[in-house]
Amino acid sequence: MERRSLERGAEMTQEPQDTQFCSGTGQRDTRKYDGGTYSTIGWGEINAMANNPPTVNKDDACWFIASSYNASDAREHKSQRLKGMFYVLPGDVDTGNHDGCKISDALNGIFGDGSEHLIFSSRSAVDGNMKWRFLVPLAKPVAGEDYADTQQALFNLLEAKGISCDHALGRPGQPVYLPNRGDLYEHYTSKGPRCHLEDTPIREERTRIRTERKQREAAVQAERDRKAAERAKRAYTNGPSTVDAFNANYSIELLLGRYSYEQNGQDWRSPMQTSGSYATRDFGDHWISLSGSDAAAGLGAKAEGCRYGDAFDLFVHFEQGGDFKAAVKAYGEELITERAKTLGECINGKVAEIVTDAPKVDVARIDAMIGGIVWSGAKSKWMFLNYDGGLVVFLKSDGWQHICRRYGNPTRYRMPSPTWTA
Repeated sequence: MERRSLERGAEMTQEPQDTQFCSGTGQRDTRKYDGGTYSTIGWGEINAMANNPPTVNKDDACWFIASSYNASDAREHKSQRLKGMFYVLPGDVDTGNHDGCKISDALNGIFGDGSEHLIFSSRSAVDGNMKWRFLVPLAKPVAGEDYADTQQALFNLLEAKGISCDHALGRPGQPVYLPNRGDLYEHYTSKGPRCHLEDTPIREERTRIRTERKQREAAVQAERDRKAAERAKRAYTNGPSTVDAFNANYSIELLLGRYSYEQNGQDWRSPMQTSGSYATRDFGDHWISLSGSDAAAGLGAKAEGCRYGDAFDLFVHFEQGGDFKAAVKAYGEELITERAKTLGECINGKVAEIVTDAPKVDVARIDAMIGGIVWSGAKSKWMFLNYDGGLVVFLKSDGWQHICRRYGNPTRYRMPSPTWTA
């Protein structure tokens, strides 16, 4: 393995490779609206830039995405996840003030001694606060659907060696800025063979990540099923809950965006996180967080090695300070029908004529009563409060007809009109 600081004019002998990567200039460079394709850059050109980097503002700096897919949607994470093929694993090391040799040694320990890689300092690096970027070319590409887990595995292995990476580069469509000389510029190269991921600990670590994820998801699903069964029992008696109504009206994705989460496809970075990882995953009807910061804040419920919840749990934490009862009350008040409010005002007025300083009636309970069904076993009758305030009573034999009349007949047969008294 050869590792050299090339700042003093040493030259690399790496030949340009056939693979061309999606490339652009500045953060605002996009083809999303004009339908065009992005520029491309090869591995040899990247190495040449490391030998002789430009000095430009970030708005004019060159970047690349380590994928060969460069269509108009190439900067979208979802598109790269579905269509991208990644030939390089990149990383940003912005903390720790590490020496470049330490990073090179760490990469050799993961990818094999002498394996090919390129390391260069960021434009903002200064003496006493060195910042680095590394690029590891691969013998075989990684499919877009495997890229995020592969990067996470690499970052975990480097973390175990005392080197923390910015997890933003785990996103498939994230631009990686190329060499740009600042006040202090250094770079290192290793010109050995390109690694095969199956021969590295990344493969095993990626398998571990996926296995643990499945275990967590299974544990969370079991707990959610248990709670769903409890809610179903309550709903049979009391009707749909406030929580169920909230979850039907608000998606998790909507609320994560509202509460300042940063998105990376299915994964999100919590505003409470101090690390750069995207530790929250949205499963549509629930979310799972691996963030220690989320756990310390008491977000959601606890399961095996994680926190989890639904849209309502996000509402409880971020808008009601973690007070579940206050959240139920707050949203429940939004759901109360105008008819229930009118009845409540009427009752309050009537009671006030008789009793001084009488407590106000619970309008939410009146709302639940309207249209609600009560079974009287002693009288063998069904009873419910109608919208006009009258109590409607059904005989036992008419129960099925009433249910079909109210909710629709599941057997699709026409039922006779029920017999009822008021």
